[in-house]
Amino acid sequence: MKDLARAIKKTAELHEESYDAKAAGIASKKHEFLDFNKFYTKTLNQCAMEAAENEQMAHLINIVLFTAWNDALGWADEVLKDEL
Repeated sequence: MKDLARAIKKTAELHEESYDAKAAGIASKKHEFLDFNKFYTKTLNQCAMEAAENEQMAHLINIVLFTAWNDALGWADEVLKDEL
């Protein structure tokens, strides 16, 4: 369980780090319609593939974070609370 929790947290971290805030800021200043998801340079699946031990875990992480981001991170924090 701890391996899964660590991989969920790492995936979220990688995905958030891939956000291009500069490009989003430029688009916002131009008052363009914004789909903020287009400013991520890596997909959630790509990040999961980097963080997971294997492809099956990566697919599970992708589904869990895509459908329940906050709940998944809350669960991972709870599992890893003794490591924090």
